[in-house]
Amino acid sequence: MDMVNKSLDRRRRAGARMRAAATTASLVLVAATLEAGTTYYVSPTGNDGNAGTTTSAPFRTIQRGVHALAAGDVLELRSGDYVGDVQIVGKHGTPSQPIVIRSYKGERARIDSYLPTLVTVPGGAQPAWEPASIDDPQAHPEEFVSTRTFSEESVNRGAFLELGAHTRLVTYSRVEDLRALHETFAPIPASVLDDPRPGPAVFVPCAAGDGNPACQALPDCAPYPACAPTPARRYKPAGFRLPWVYMGPGLWFNETSRKVHVRLSPTHNHIAGLRDYQGETDPRKVALAVASRHMKALRIVGSSHVVISNVDVRFGGDQTIWLENTQDIVFDHVNVWAGTRGMRLLSADRTVFRHGYVDGGVPEWFFRGDSKDAYVFLRDGQIVPNGLASQTVDTLMAGSAADEGTLIEHSEFVNGHDLYLAGTNVRFHHNWVSNLNDDCLFLDAPGYGVSGARVHENVFERCLAAIVMAGEEVGGPRYIYRNLIDLRLPTAGFRPRDAIDRDVWRYGQPFKSRLPDGPLDVFHNTFLVNPQEATQASLLHYRHTAIGESPRRTFNNIFLVNQHVAADQSIAFLPDPSFHGPTDGNDYVRLGRFTAAPFRIAGYCRPAPCSPSSPPTVLARTFQNLADLRASAYFQHSTAVYPPGFEAHGLDVDPQFLSFAADGAVATTDDVRLSAASPLRDAGIALPPDLAALDPQAGTAGARDIGCCPYASAPLQTGVDGRRRFPRHP
Repeated sequence: MDMVNKSLDRRRRAGARMRAAATTASLVLVAATLEAGTTYYVSPTGNDGNAGTTTSAPFRTIQRGVHALAAGDVLELRSGDYVGDVQIVGKHGTPSQPIVIRSYKGERARIDSYLPTLVTVPGGAQPAWEPASIDDPQAHPEEFVSTRTFSEESVNRGAFLELGAHTRLVTYSRVEDLRALHETFAPIPASVLDDPRPGPAVFVPCAAGDGNPACQALPDCAPYPACAPTPARRYKPAGFRLPWVYMGPGLWFNETSRKVHVRLSPTHNHIAGLRDYQGETDPRKVALAVASRHMKALRIVGSSHVVISNVDVRFGGDQTIWLENTQDIVFDHVNVWAGTRGMRLLSADRTVFRHGYVDGGVPEWFFRGDSKDAYVFLRDGQIVPNGLASQTVDTLMAGSAADEGTLIEHSEFVNGHDLYLAGTNVRFHHNWVSNLNDDCLFLDAPGYGVSGARVHENVFERCLAAIVMAGEEVGGPRYIYRNLIDLRLPTAGFRPRDAIDRDVWRYGQPFKSRLPDGPLDVFHNTFLVNPQEATQASLLHYRHTAIGESPRRTFNNIFLVNQHVAADQSIAFLPDPSFHGPTDGNDYVRLGRFTAAPFRIAGYCRPAPCSPSSPPTVLARTFQNLADLRASAYFQHSTAVYPPGFEAHGLDVDPQFLSFAADGAVATTDDVRLSAASPLRDAGIALPPDLAALDPQAGTAGARDIGCCPYASAPLQTGVDGRRRFPRHP
């Protein structure tokens, strides 16, 4: 079947939806005002010299309207594009009289951040671009350069301005990559002399005592703003070189000339299910939204009780929306077409993002490795970095450890790199997350500590890892429940390595962790995954649990693995039997031909824990089924911390969903609600009281049905106005 499940058609339609008429009926955001404030109007045809209080005499810019606002005031934006960063600084509403900025009824306004001087105006006196070959004979034939110079730092963030679905331009770190004739990327051993692809020899860090005479002290040369050597570190040749690689339409900023270079050449990846760029190559004939690194479409600082409603916020540089030192900022029905990153919160309390759409704009010809495979090489005796395209796309939304009470609900996060939750008492529910080439939900990134997070009734699809705690932050508790996590479809991970390579896909895993972690509870979820290669099991939730580690409880989940990749691994690791984090009431099932035993345990000691100098007294082993597990000494040992024993009530049976292919292949008719004949009905354990208090279905009939969707439950509806419905078919 199609590897991306018709995702291309959905992305093309996404642009049309974003341009459709605005939603006129919004959720009730705030209490009724005690006293009506002033309503101001902004229009692209207005004048900032107007009073702005009538539709016949509106302001021209949003910034002028913001300047006029006080508690209880409303700023109505007439339909159109407002180009220029908007700053809301030191503006304060009240709980009963918030400041409201919204599109005029029945219309849709766009807040855009880009440099209009780089958009060629038909018939204008000066085009924004000219062929780069006029002054540089080494330029690519389809390379153009800006006719203007810029004092802004790094004018190399951008996107197609009007291409239907949001599509980013590649931010190139090196001009050699922008001009490359080849589009494949893989190490070329130093012994290979006949590879025609030019590229530098790679260097890697080394230590003075590693015994390699090639390990030498070399100064680093930072890429921004200009090449500035830092103190010497030690490097040695890696033994291979990497080819310069063209990664698709993109930009490079010449720090010397202060001009922007652009190339819009077609791509030739020829990957079934991924579209190549075959559009216009002349930037004078296609509109581009080019921004400098520091530009932000919307910046809210030192403000409180502000509502942003029914607007599009687009582009910018490193960030599109920036909140800092704010309280009670509400975004309702706001679409974000992200710059490098979408939205950043710093010391932002009680931020609400509801019925929103955040699109990272990852091009269909772009691969995860284009961001992650950066390297360094030697030039003129200095180590020089090549960041490849690492500044093209990044986090769709990220908070900070100082945030409190963030609420993200009924929203959509698509086509990006990853998504971070942070702060205290964050709640993330009824959201749709799809096509992220790294982590669906990062829960403990360094500096982004998470405490009291509730993640429930979401749908996660097509990402590299669903629930991630690999940032070495000890936060928690974190509660993950009633989610559908479907990672059966892959993301574009690897750029083709040579002219015939088409193995570009990466399949996701449910969990990623790096101890130590804080408390985590995972209950009543449905996981649909592929077997993982080279990990010894598909579910690594308990791979490295240590005695004394924070509790990690896992109850009443469905873990289904289908064999659609070349791997034959166990389903899951089970925890050390002395670990205070019980697992019970879960269903484990594999669809397809497997020979590996489905359950594994690592070696452990009795009495626990193991000493650093002694090997495990109970060796690692596998179990063919749960009956085999329950007959083992491991199971008896686990009763000491969890009297029923780990997975005393667990199952390893077909869940018998309402509609699901026998081999687990993805289909639009998939329905993971339980059928009347399902053995998972009323088969789960009773949740501990603290978890039952969180689950809205804990007191209803079928509350013990295993998985995210009990028998006879309504379809799971997520995203903007519940438009993402699971099952997808009527």
